[in-house]
Amino acid sequence: MSKTGLKHSSSHKLSNQDLSMMHSQTINESTENKTWQKSYFMPSLADVGIVTFRKWLDEFAGGKPEWQGITEAPFLELNDEQLYDRWHRHTKYCPSCRQSLILIDKIKDFCQNFTAVLAILALFLIAINLSVKIILLPVLLSILSLICSYKLDSIRQGFLTSIPKTGLPVVKLY
Repeated sequence: MSKTGLKHSSSHKLSNQDLSMMHSQTINESTENKTWQKSYFMPSLADVGIVTFRKWLDEFAGGKPEWQGITEAPFLELNDEQLYDRWHRHTKYCPSCRQSLILIDKIKDFCQNFTAVLAILALFLIAINLSVKIILLPVLLSILSLICSYKLDSIRQGFLTSIPKTGLPVVKLY
């Protein structure tokens, strides 16, 4: 797994907050029939650049840029699965995250195959009636391999979506 892929997989919590806020703001803008001046309260000096840009857009571009005759599609509200879909938003475009996902899949497959081989070995050792101490080693290793496979699956899930795999489909914001 690449270092960049790990950073990307752990940084989505902050971007989910921004995503939630921007999506709710877009919903508000699409349902209200107000001008931007009445929709926003921007008293901060940091907002001067935004206000200046919006005024420029109003004066020279009719409020928004014209995209060579392409008409703007109406806004569609997204459900949580669509909004927090990390695969389509990031992973499929990021070479580091795709590489990490491929590596996770390979290691996960190895762990699952290793678990099966160790379980068969343990059954064989039981069948030939060896001591419990000898049989215990492949059993414990297969359990560890199975746990590793399970943990890798949860890491893999983080590259695909921010919706948890189990429990309520609520995204925790920090």
